[in-house]
Amino acid sequence: MTLKLWLQIAAGSAALAFLCVIEAIGSLQVQNTTATLLVPKSYPAVAGSGFQPGAVFPATDQSMTPQNVRLYGSFINGDRNTGDASTAWYDAVPDIALMVSGYPARPGLSLSVDVDAGDRIVPLQVTASNPGERWVQFHVPIREVAGAKRFRIHAVDRATTFEGWVGFSEPFVVDTSQQSRTFGAVGKVAIFMAAFFSLVSAAISVFLSIRSATLR
Repeated sequence: MTLKLWLQIAAGSAALAFLCVIEAIGSLQVQNTTATLLVPKSYPAVAGSGFQPGAVFPATDQSMTPQNVRLYGSFINGDRNTGDASTAWYDAVPDIALMVSGYPARPGLSLSVDVDAGDRIVPLQVTASNPGERWVQFHVPIREVAGAKRFRIHAVDRATTFEGWVGFSEPFVVDTSQQSRTFGAVGKVAIFMAAFFSLVSAAISVFLSIRSATLR
């Protein structure tokens, strides 16, 4: 076997490992194909004005959104629409997740989780960033409010200028066991890659040593 052939084998191995990494990353990106939804204490699920199901900028990327989660937004006939809407109340759980799009951190816009602790309502800001034209998952720790009994999502849109809209989803709970399985699979791929490259490297070293001794 020539050095050129060994290098070709090494290159092929690197390509195979790269494909494994791409597949592993792909499995991470689709880990939330479904979500564990929470049941509201009353209906309708969302009440108020200025928000409708799926009312976000048309090109908003929805690829990371769980398939069974309902989405709402204030992009109705453009940025100038305004509104104020809240979901129904939900029984308190330690942590919730929700998808967010648009510009909740811009002036005139807000997105919070109102937590009812019996003698007070505590608003928890969902995010201080603007996801823009893509749906991004955020987590809100309800457990941080002592005595939390129930919660709801509250969205306000008083902005009438460019990028004056916000989108949110119904709350859900992330399946951590599914995430663990996904990251476990990625870990196995990483171990396989490390072992494979070690074997290829050792084989090349042995070959070069033999070739060097032969040429002496």
